[in-house]
Amino acid sequence: MWTAISLWLVIGAGVVAFGIGAANAVRAGANPWPWIGAIPGLYLGLILLFTLAYFALAWVRRAARPAYARLDARRAWRLFRREFLAIAGSIGQDAKKEKLMGERFHEWAAQTAFVPFSRGVAWPGTAAFVGGTLLFLVATWLHPFPVGIWRWIG
Repeated sequence: MWTAISLWLVIGAGVVAFGIGAANAVRAGANPWPWIGAIPGLYLGLILLFTLAYFALAWVRRAARPAYARLDARRAWRLFRREFLAIAGSIGQDAKKEKLMGERFHEWAAQTAFVPFSRGVAWPGTAAFVGGTLLFLVATWLHPFPVGIWRWIG
């Protein structure tokens, strides 16, 4: 959830800044086509900045890892590259899905959300919600090294 919210904020701020700069330049007499052509670069650049910030934050807040779980430079680069491509490529995946699904895509998109229960999805029930939360807490507590909230608690 926090990843999605952060992504929205970073991309939203970048789009607003780009829009203000483009509008001011075009009002001053600049050719609008270079600004229009820069939109794909803007999208990829914002995703790159987000991915860099996300990885930097994750690296600073990382837990101590056993030797078998440590990342060397090659593995870190592969992880970064895959994360960037996954986020940057999601727009293409959605476009392909829309083309293949046709009208059903809009139904599918209306049922999905980055934020749980934000699209009017039925509440699963208190027992399921509490049970799922407890299962998550127990599973992260049993992990071989501290993960989740246990990194900060103990």
